[in-house]
Amino acid sequence: MDSSIRQHLQEMIRRYGTSLCGEPKRCKAILNDLCPTAKKEIRLLISALEEDIGNSLLNPPNGIPMEMLLQQLIKRLHEELSLQPEAAHWTVETWALALGVIKQPFSGNIKPNNISNNVITPDPVQKNPSPSFMSKVVETCALALGIIKQSSSNNVITPNPVQKNPSTPVSKTHKKPLIKDRYQDNGDGTVTDVKTNLQWMRCLIGQAWQNGRCHGEAREMSWDEARKLKIRFAGHSDWRLPTIEELRSLVYCSSGEPAYFPNNGERCEGDYQCPTIVQEAFPDAPQWFVWSSSPVAGYTNDAWLVNFGNGNGNYGYRSNDYHVRLVRGGQ
Repeated sequence: MDSSIRQHLQEMIRRYGTSLCGEPKRCKAILNDLCPTAKKEIRLLISALEEDIGNSLLNPPNGIPMEMLLQQLIKRLHEELSLQPEAAHWTVETWALALGVIKQPFSGNIKPNNISNNVITPDPVQKNPSPSFMSKVVETCALALGIIKQSSSNNVITPNPVQKNPSTPVSKTHKKPLIKDRYQDNGDGTVTDVKTNLQWMRCLIGQAWQNGRCHGEAREMSWDEARKLKIRFAGHSDWRLPTIEELRSLVYCSSGEPAYFPNNGERCEGDYQCPTIVQEAFPDAPQWFVWSSSPVAGYTNDAWLVNFGNGNGNYGYRSNDYHVRLVRGGQ
């Protein structure tokens, strides 16, 4: 089974809440976009939702121990959907982990008619979990998290000052080598794309640039909030939300399929690394959606974004909360 789909499912529940359990079609659409190659796993997870496994985990009958309930649900999938015991076990376990009703996977192989003595420690079930309730997802591509430092009053976010080492100032006469023959490190938490001449923040809003890394958790916000941001960073105050064309220019497919820098909205193919961005230039970036400034023609409630889990250009409701990376220059 594809282990990364569990991480994506946990992140989905954290972002959208447990109401996804009552929306199999929506859940399937999101999973298909995030994990296009995990068709078998997605089919199992959605089949379980259609069998009401999610609601059964969220609303357990009074007096039934969690381990017994899990055993009953495994047996239900085995009998109702004719799933192999291992597949039924994986499916129930995956939903239980994503919903936070257990802290760790089952140990051993539980058969539908043989309840294990393994101890499972349940968490209190919350129907509308806050971000602090759900465990932070261990991203497939080594997402590094630190302390969140931000100020969001009046739609103004002030990134942490760049920590420079006075003993090793950036040389003004000898520039650093280009990153991937594309990005010039400006030594101030920004890079310049020498192809487009755009200057980008190396960190997402909510993260702080320090010692060559992006520390903290990227903040999520609605499209309208993202467009109203007023930022002064690296000596400039004209930072803005990128257009969809500008944002797509950041997509990098390490597999070279369909190209290293496809820049056309196509998802990466083959054996590529994620997030689908040059990680040396943009470290500690989550593999998730990032807003552009571009509205969707004919759809007043939607705006364009890029999924840096696979490089795909897509659009979403403006009221949804996604990440933000700012740019200056161009246009």
